[in-house]
Parts: sequence; C-alpha cells; structure tokens
Amino acid sequence: MKRLAISAGIVLCLSFCLFSCSKDSNDNQPTNQEITSFEKLIPNQFGKTYQELSQEFQVVKEGELDRGTHTCTIKINDPEYLKSYGKVVLHFDLLERKYRYATIEAKSFELLSSKEFDKMLRENQWTPINQNLPKDGELIYQKGKSSLRVFTKAGWSVKTPTIYLEENNQDVASWTRFEDLKDKKTGIWSPLAAIGCQKELFEAFEQLYGHSFNSEKSDLNKGLYAYNTEDSNYPLVTYQLDNDNKVWFEKSTIYINKEHPVDAAELERYVLGLGFADINVHTDDGINKYYYNQTTKLTCAIYINNPNLPKDKFSPRLEFMFKSDIENMMSPTTVNIPWPLTKFESITMEEAIQWYQANGFIVNVDNGIGPIITTSPDCPIMIIVPSEKDPKLYGICHIPFYGEDKGEVEAKASSPDVIKQLIDHGYVKQPNKKELTFYNMKENAQVILRTKFSANNNPPELMFSAIGAFDD
Repeated sequence: MKRLAISAGIVLCLSFCLFSCSKDSNDNQPTNQEITSFEKLIPNQFGKTYQELSQEFQVVKEGELDRGTHTCTIKINDPEYLKSYGKVVLHFDLLERKYRYATIEAKSFELLSSKEFDKMLRENQWTPINQNLPKDGELIYQKGKSSLRVFTKAGWSVKTPTIYLEENNQDVASWTRFEDLKDKKTGIWSPLAAIGCQKELFEAFEQLYGHSFNSEKSDLNKGLYAYNTEDSNYPLVTYQLDNDNKVWFEKSTIYINKEHPVDAAELERYVLGLGFADINVHTDDGINKYYYNQTTKLTCAIYINNPNLPKDKFSPRLEFMFKSDIENMMSPTTVNIPWPLTKFESITMEEAIQWYQANGFIVNVDNGIGPIITTSPDCPIMIIVPSEKDPKLYGICHIPFYGEDKGEVEAKASSPDVIKQLIDHGYVKQPNKKELTFYNMKENAQVILRTKFSANNNPPELMFSAIGAFDD
C-alpha cells in the first residue's frame, strides 16, 4: 500500500508538471483560431473631420470624444471582432481637427505575429512591405490609400500589442510616414515632421529606425525629446513640442556632424526635392535660409554656417517646423508701388504739390515737409522733402513700406517685384554702391532701395532723388 501511494503521488506530480508545461507552451504559440478582419468596422476615411465621420458612422457618433487629446474611443460589440481585438481610438490632429489614424488593441503579440493573422491580411488584399528598415518587432502592410503598422513585440515606445490603421502617405509632412526619405548622395534623411501630431507618433517613428532615447540632451519640462541615431554623420535628432501645452509637434531637427560637413547646395537640392520652395527669407541670424511648402504649411530651415559664432557654439542642422508667421515674412509676388514725380531739383515744392494733387493724391504738406496719402495698401504714404541745395526746390521723395509687423514690411521691400518694377520704369542697378541703388539716366533720377529696418527703426523704403544727391 505504501508503494502504491508513492506511485500515485509520482503520477499526480508528473501529470501536474505536464499540464503546466502544456499550458505555458500554448501561451507562446501562434493561435490556430480563425482571425476576423477589423477593417470594415473601423473608418479609413482619413482627412475627414469628427463631425463628418460621426454622420457616416454610428459607432463614431456613439464614441467617447476627448476634446483635450482630440481622440475618439469607439466601442465595437461584434463578438467575432472581440475574440481578437479590443479598444479602438481614432486620432484627430490638433490644428485642422482632421482624422489621421486609428490605434487598435489586439489580444496578444502572439496573435499579431501569427501565420493566421498574416494570412487574414493577405486574403483581404493587404500587401506586406519589404523594406530595409530596422523594424524588428514591427510589420508594415499597404492596401490602396491605407497602411497598417503591426507591432508584434514590446518596444521602448509601443509597449502593448497594437495596430496602427493609417493613411498611406510618405510625404515629408505626413503624420503617418514610415519612410525616412534618405538622400542617396549625402545620406541625410528626414525625421517625422507632422504638424499637430502628439509624441506617440514620433516615438514610434524613432523606434522603427532603431534609435534610442537620449535623456541627457532631452528636457521634458520644456517639451524637448532627443534621440541617438547611431549614424556618425547625423548622430542626433530632436523633437520640440509646443511651448504652451507641451502636447503637439512644433519642430524636429536632424543634426549634422561638424566633422562631416555637407555642401549647402546639396542640402538645398535635398530640401527642394522634398517639396519645399526657396522663399528668399533668411533665418534670424541673417545668414541661413528658410524654405516653405505652402500646401502643407511646413517650414524647413537649413543651418549650415554662421561665421559670427565660434565653431563649438554652432550646430549645422536641418529644422522642420510649424512657423505661424512665415507667410508674413515671405516676399509677396506683387507690391503696389505709388510712383512719384521725379523732376527733382528742377521744379519748386509748390509745383510738386500741385502735381500730386492733380494726380489724385491727398497732400498734407506743412512747411515744406509732410505726408502724401496714396491708395496703395503696401505704401500708403509718401513723404516729399525740399532740396538741401535750395529749400524752394523739390528734392526727395521717401516711399516707406507698410505691414502688420516687421517681417511683413521687410518681405514686401525684398520682393523681386519691386526691382522688376524699377527696371520696367527705366532704372538700372548701379555697381559698387554701399546701398542698393538704381539710376534712371533719362529722368536724371535715382532710387535707393532699403529692405531692412535701420538701427534707428526706420522702415524699409524707396528713396527717390536726383542722381548724385546721395553719392557714397
């Protein structure tokens, strides 16, 4: 009896061990169940507003809208769906309030990495994308205008079994870009530059490329996130969230190794190839330049050189940003210039005033100096001044530019249209002048074009006078 009891105990112990091993083994194996497609239950009309989606989809209308994060959590009660998936969150951008992508919770990483899941996607015409990406733990599929990013194991950014259903758009400003847009010649590439996105998207992008978080160069209190790239030529990227709430994307930067300089012309070629335009606007240092995509409202700055700073204080880089005032800084295609009387030093001030009055201007000249009101929104006044040689004679006409702020004023003065109009009126640019000077020999008139505010805060202007009146 004693031996039988011992044998029975051994059998029970072995049975328990076998049951436990069998249970653990099943947990780590891909599922053999049939996996249901989710796409018919979740909207893929990217670019629509919440109001538009809620009118088309009852599940969106009944969803839980969070206006703080601009998300809508929808509840799907389909029993077949619930066997494989869980919560669905629709994400809207913070600027235009448009639907950008959906996150779908899955039951397990094993399910997402299973042959059955891949088979289900392929049967529904999803095509796997075979790219040279360091995407261990992530699968990418495309179908028409949509793409799927499937996270098959936990990473430092995406820690739970998740699917991103998103627009298939690989433009530089896209929220859902997964390509790095690497330049074959220089090797430079573009970090995520999605205006209005939240940090989970750029974290997923950095995770995709195998980059690691740099806590030393990050400052989370200021919304600054830095990542090591393991590329010695472009070793660091940073993302800056908005200053006010530290919630949405404002700027991303890729830094260039100082010991691996890149030619400015090559960087410009790359940036223009991404769809940006040279808008003839310099950065605050007055040396480097901004580029702009008017469709996406994304601005790019190329910082390649600054001789005014010590080498150890300057970092060559590309910056992609949302810059709210950039369009005010851009040179307009046309500028309305009121053309003055140019008979300088040959008629009296009184005769000049009579000419302006006869040509529809409102004259407010007092004691020989004063404004003349024009109908131009860009140059609403002209100021006429007597000659220094003879105060009775008509000597100078100042035409200052006007705008809502300094950037807009300087942009108008810098517009190529200003010089075009001068040339069309017979003015020729003069070499070897300290200031930008043009002569009209036929009328014995000259004009000095000033495109920046002076040290005394005088605005940019056109200053007309007789030739030689202000020789260097």
